[in-house]
Formats: sequence, C-alpha cells, structure tokens
Amino acid sequence: MKKQYLLLTLILLFLSIGAFSPFGCKTTITGKITDSDTDSIEGAIVTLEGYKPVTTNSEGIYTIEDVPYGTYIISVSSTGYVTKSSETITTSYFETGITCKDTDGVNIQLGYICWREIGEGSASGNGISDSSYSEDPSIEINSSGNIIVAWDGKLSGNYDIYLKRWNGSAWEELDGSATGGGISNNSGRSQNLSLAIDDSGYPAVAWEDNTSGDNEIYIKRWNGSAWEELGGSATGGGISNKGVSSDPTLAINSQGNPIVAWSDYSSGQNEIYVKQWNGTTWEEIGTGSASGGGTCVSTNPSLAIDTSGNPIVTWENTPVLLEEPYFGTGNIYIKKWNGSNWIEISSGSATGEGISNSRDSTYPSLITNNTGNPVVVWKDTPYSFISNVYLKQWNGTTWEELGGSATEYGISDTRKHSYRPSIVLNDSNNLVLAWGESLNDDSEIYLKQWNGSSWEELDSSASGGGISNNSTQSSTPAVAINISGYPVVVWVDLSNYSNNGIYIKQYVPNE
Repeated sequence: MKKQYLLLTLILLFLSIGAFSPFGCKTTITGKITDSDTDSIEGAIVTLEGYKPVTTNSEGIYTIEDVPYGTYIISVSSTGYVTKSSETITTSYFETGITCKDTDGVNIQLGYICWREIGEGSASGNGISDSSYSEDPSIEINSSGNIIVAWDGKLSGNYDIYLKRWNGSAWEELDGSATGGGISNNSGRSQNLSLAIDDSGYPAVAWEDNTSGDNEIYIKRWNGSAWEELGGSATGGGISNKGVSSDPTLAINSQGNPIVAWSDYSSGQNEIYVKQWNGTTWEEIGTGSASGGGTCVSTNPSLAIDTSGNPIVTWENTPVLLEEPYFGTGNIYIKKWNGSNWIEISSGSATGEGISNSRDSTYPSLITNNTGNPVVVWKDTPYSFISNVYLKQWNGTTWEELGGSATEYGISDTRKHSYRPSIVLNDSNNLVLAWGESLNDDSEIYLKQWNGSSWEELDSSASGGGISNNSTQSSTPAVAINISGYPVVVWVDLSNYSNNGIYIKQYVPNE
C-alpha cells in the first residue's frame, strides 16, 4: 500500500533588522505543508514552542511571526496523519549590521492514518458511550450512511440499553436513547443485546431483561419519533414469557417485521427458540419453534435472512455429559426454515459434530453471502490453550473453507487466543472479519478481509496493535461496512484502566 506523508518545509526568512547581538534577531517563519504527492494540505496545525498554533491556508502555507533567535520545538498535525512533535529547530545568524542569516530548511514526515476515529474522541477516554461501564456493542449502517451503535451500560446505576447514531458530524441519541435509562428504561438489568435495521433505516433492539423477576427477551423499535413496543414486547414476559431466556439475536424479514431467536431453559435444557412479529402478534415459525426441549445444551444463536426471506439459525451445541469438564464437546449447528419446516442445510448440519467437526467450537456468527448462502464464523480450539477464528460457507453442495479458514490456525493464525468473531460482506461481495486477540497481557482488535484468494490485513489490522492499537484491554468487536464500502469496527475498551467505553474506528484508505 502506498504511504503518504506530510512534508513540513520550514523556510526561515529573517525580515527584522537585527542588532549586533544574536538576541536582537527576529524572524518570520513561513512554510508549506504537503503530502508525498506534493499536494497542499489545508487546515494543518503548526505549533512552535511558546507560540499560538497557526493553521495552513488553502495553499498549505503557514506563517509564524516575530520569532527571536534560539532553539525551539515544533510540531505539526492534520486529520488523517500521525502527529509529529519534538522536532528541534535552532535559528542561526551572522552580523552584517542589518541582516540575520536564514536558518536551513527543516523537513518533517507524518505518516497517513488509515484507521480513524469517527468524531473526535470516539476511540479514546470513554469513547462514544460516556458511561461508567459499557459492554456488548452492536453496529448497523443504513442506506443514508448513518452509523448506528447500541450497547448495554451502567449510566444511571442500573444496566440499560443505549444507542447513538452518527449523523455525519456528531453522535446523537434518538429520543433519550443514550441518557438516563436509555431505550430499556426499566428497573431490571438489561443486557446481551442484538441490533438490526429495517429498509427505512430505523433500528430495532432486542435484549435479555430481568425486570419481571425472570430472564425474558424484550424488544423495541424506532418508529421515527419514539421507541415503541410490539404487542407488549418490552414489559412483563416480553416475547419469550418463559422466565429463563437469554442471548437474543435479531433480524428483520422482507416484510419489515422482526424475527428473534434466543436460548431458552424453560424445558430444563437450553434450546434455541424462534418467534416473529406478524404485524399483530408474536408467533412461532412452525409448530414448536418456541416450545419443547431436547437432549443437548444449545446456546449463543445467530440469525440471518436468506434471499427468499426465510430465517436461518446457527448455534453452539454441547451434548449433555455426565461429568465435567465440557471442554472439547462444543459443535456448530445450523438449520433453515424452508416455508414449512425447520431443516438441516446439509446432511448432518444440525446433528453429530455439525458443520464445525472440530474439537471445541463456540460463539458462532452468521451472515448470508451474495448468492444467499450462509457463511458461519466461530471461535475454535483445535489445540489446548490456543483458540482461533474458523469459517465455513455453504456453496450449495458442501461446506467449504476459504484459504484454510477452518483448519490448523484458521483465519486468525496467531497461535494465541482469538475470540468473539464478527463478520460482514463488503460491497465487492468479499467477507470481512473482526475479532478480539489476546496478546500476552494485552488484548487488541484485529481484522482481515478475503480478497478472492487469501485473507489480508488492512494497514496492519491483524498484527501488532491492530485496529485498537492502545495499551488498554480491547474486546468484543462488531463490524459493518460504510457507504464508501469500507469497514467500521466498534468494540469495548477498558478506557483509562478503570471504565469500559465503547470505541469505534473506520478504515479510510490512502488512495
């Protein structure tokens, strides 16, 4: 990738009449800020030690006046470039009776930043959340380019569901969605949310809530002016009405109605339940889709809609064992609704070792690709104490890997601890994948994309400090694609070593 740099050229013109002492010399410093293509950069900030910062004009020119003889520290910064500081300048002179000698030109190079904040402070301090403790972010981007982020957090002494939207210049709430009690605004603990948007670009949020005294699944949606329930979906028993429901996952069908899947323990065993809103009431999708039990522990569902408007659900399945531990037993299962029944996508996709067919598989995430076929990514532990990110996609005949994505060290390929993957399809119909990576005592956010033949980084996004690139613990990423076709990543960050903040950055290529 081509790297651009800011070139700071200092042309020191001694315009004052100097005395016969060097301390009588004063100069006007002028220069030009350009990139490596010699294009002028307007709005760059140039700061000379002891002087007010100045800004470059439309031609990239700056001026600092009345600078006495001496040694100074100069710095320069511009949005999208790495700030360079602590450059030392020492002015020089000679005595002619009326003139001081020009100082040699000083060049400073600033590296181009590809992963950028979205609004000042979106990846520092408390990020966009502004709460004492925030976690479990989810992200969607509508067709107008508005970035919508939801999370659960502790702002008013209780855990509630919060949401903000980027309007192009600032992060804004929607009718109190990021202050007070947020969207949930109740007395219980609200957590483990899932976010989706409809064709109008309006968000809906489902979450796990214990306000009623039991764990239920609640949901609200934005109607353009307020957050509304759908048939008592955020009070009492919510849409689950079972008392032991968790881990909701939400999608919007082709009619604009929400579908929710979750893990339910009402039968005495965790099973995956599904309901949809039909415009009037919450109903099962096929008899028994939200009732009954089974013989396995089924958790962490992920939901997507195929090209026919039918739901597909993947989940983590663990056989019921008589003895602990359960390590080495999890598999990834998947089924789809064909209009009349819930069926396996392939023989064995929801039995035996499922589609993972490996040692210990957890936390699946599901999307459909441009052909409408499912793509599943998950955390896998093929070797003790090493977890990796694995992926398989259905090609209509078989479950296939992409560039070794489900063998050995998978996509992450770090031989460390990779976890909580999130997946999205970009405008070129290539897969983009983000995950958390534990590196000894540090944890960072990594990302790779499929380029048609291999998994590649985007400007060191899967090495070193990755996207987060800070000294605090970064975890639980979610990824989306902006209207320019580039990834946007949100995550939880232990800001200031004390509070969990919601951080977000987007990729801006150097073109």
